[in-house]
Amino acid sequence: MQPTSPAAMSGGAAVKAENRGMVRAHGAQAEEPRSPGSRPKGLALTGLGPQAPNKKGSQPEAVRSEARGIVTGWRRPEGASGVQRVEPGPAPAGRATMDLQHLNLVSCLERYKLMFMNGEEDLPEPSAPESFPVSARGFADATEAEDFARYIALTVRLISQYMDLSRLDGITVAFDYDDALAELDRGYEPSRPLTRTSGDRMIGVAMAPAVIRDGVVKAHLVFCAPFVLPIKDEKHEYFSQALYLVAHECAHIAELKCRDERFPGKILQVPITDREEEFFAPIVESLWTEYAACRLSAVFGREQASAYEECFVGALEAARDEANTAIRAYRWHGDVNRVIEDAGRPLVEPLRLAAYLIGHIDGRGGDWDAAPTARDRLAASEYADSIGRMAEVLREIWSKADSWESPKVFDPLKEIAREVLKQGGIILTRQADGSLYADIPFTIDTLPT
Repeated sequence: MQPTSPAAMSGGAAVKAENRGMVRAHGAQAEEPRSPGSRPKGLALTGLGPQAPNKKGSQPEAVRSEARGIVTGWRRPEGASGVQRVEPGPAPAGRATMDLQHLNLVSCLERYKLMFMNGEEDLPEPSAPESFPVSARGFADATEAEDFARYIALTVRLISQYMDLSRLDGITVAFDYDDALAELDRGYEPSRPLTRTSGDRMIGVAMAPAVIRDGVVKAHLVFCAPFVLPIKDEKHEYFSQALYLVAHECAHIAELKCRDERFPGKILQVPITDREEEFFAPIVESLWTEYAACRLSAVFGREQASAYEECFVGALEAARDEANTAIRAYRWHGDVNRVIEDAGRPLVEPLRLAAYLIGHIDGRGGDWDAAPTARDRLAASEYADSIGRMAEVLREIWSKADSWESPKVFDPLKEIAREVLKQGGIILTRQADGSLYADIPFTIDTLPT
């Protein structure tokens, strides 16, 4: 049989379709589209966020012009402090306003430094390239597009003082987010085009897909424009969410570089031929990458714990019922791949959402007291042991990131995922020929109805 991994789906930040509240669901490399009702890889925010376009796939009325290929760079002159913008062309209209916004953002990030570094350390030089392409698509006019392209580039450049963004390929900010994903040149021929998370519950709004440029693995940031526009105004009610969204995607770049340096020539360059590895790799990758990204970007998300907690608790409470429903349906349709997807997805979802929450808590230097509802619900659930062990494994992997010897460092996460699937009624066994055999035994809760 050829089971399909429940984590092999398009990722990215997402908004709840029913109330436009911000929800995150990230995945740096996943490509495989899923059915309209599928959940995204990972998850996060449920706090209210900026409005998403009202209709899936529709274009805002203001979509008329764009600014593509803007190359923006900064340098720090000798004897100067702060970051100086190097204009690639004539100064844009509203330059004074942009300079004021620049100072506001620098001031905001300096406060992060004071809060979390006690002002005792100087931030390092920006790690992002001094110049990189920024594409602003679907803005009302070219001037607006150019201004925001420079501003989000400035934001990322400043964030790169907090994390290593040397593998940044470029940035795309688009109102036509779906087209931007589909048209992204990834430097190789992917098996499927990039697609946003799109379902009844969530709509994708950001992604950091891996690309190859001149043999080097990098990541390209792609954002749905309405969700990052608030970074221009520190007083905007959604400024913090927008800044965190950008920082979290940036963190995926830092994690990607770490993995690629430890295992050169592997990411996007070596096909997975082992059936078991093909199935579990997307699950394991989502657990590790989201833990790492949340831990790295936690400094920018003071209010994220409760949002991650809400998502985790919701998935935890729904997991077994949704899986049992899918398995009962399988008794009639008999499609193994379908039941692995439909039942496996909700079963592993609590692991993914726990990885987000634990990464954020660890990054803030806290403990489960930061998410008391999640702590109590988890303690009373069948996931308590699995998630407890997963937290230990993730922390150990993090602590030894500079000395990983092989991708086998992630194998304990694969075994935890396998145990969770078995606990939920899906037993996967590796066969002598490398294939996977799926056994879905009858239980009182999964008898056909």
